Amino acid sequence: MSRAGLGPLLILLVGALSPASCASAPAAVGAARVTVPDLIGAEADAIGEQSAQAGVKPILRYRWDSTAAPRTVIAVAPTPGTTVERGTSITVEVAGAPGASLDERIAADREHFVGLGTDPDGTLVIAVAAGADRAAAVAALGTTLLNRRFRTVVCPVTHADLERIRAEVSATASLHATGYTVHLEATACAVRLTGDIAPPVVRALHQRYGGALIVSSGPSPTPHT
Repeated sequence: MSRAGLGPLLILLVGALSPASCASAPAAVGAARVTVPDLIGAEADAIGEQSAQAGVKPILRYRWDSTAAPRTVIAVAPTPGTTVERGTSITVEVAGAPGASLDERIAADREHFVGLGTDPDGTLVIAVAAGADRAAAVAALGTTLLNRRFRTVVCPVTHADLERIRAEVSATASLHATGYTVHLEATACAVRLTGDIAPPVVRALHQRYGGALIVSSGPSPTPHT
C-alpha cells in the first residue's frame, strides 16, 4: 500500500497488557491511579519504557506531515499530568515515519513483536508477542528479512508486560541493598535479574512473575539498569 493511500497518519499499538490467559504474565494490578507521563520531545525509542514505568499503554500515531524533528513525540493525549487508571491507553503522536531497518520496524510495532536477538551461529531470532499472528507479523517486515536467516519464537507475554515487570523489579525495595542488573531478554520472553539475591526474595519474585522473570545468581557489576 502506498503512503498516499494510508494518509498522513500511521497508527501502531506499541504494547498492551497481555490477556489473563497468558500463564507466564503476572496478575494484573487493580484499578490503581497513575499519571500520564510527559513524553513531549522524547525519542520514539523511549516511549515504550517510559510508558510502562508510568503504567499506561501508548498508541503511536506517526505524522508524516509534521515539521518537527523526526521520531520525536509532538503530542500526547490525555494531557500529560492527567490521572488515569493503570493500563489506560494513551495516544502518542510522533513526527515522521517508522524507520526502514529491521530493528526500527520491530521497535515501532510492539503490538506484534517483543524484540530481536541473535543465535550463536548468527541466525536472527524474532520474538513475536502474545496474541499476534506470527505469519502475518513476519510477512509485514517485508524486505528487511531479505536474504537473512531467521527463526521466530512466540512469547506468552507482550513487550509492554516485560517492560512493566522490569520497572517493578527495579523498584523492589528488597533488592536495593545489593548489586544487581535487570534487563529485558526478548528472545527468552522474559526479564533477567542478575545478582546476589537472597533465596526468599527469589522465591517471592518467582511466585509473582512466574516464567516471565529469570533470576541468575552471581555478582552484578552495576547497581541496576
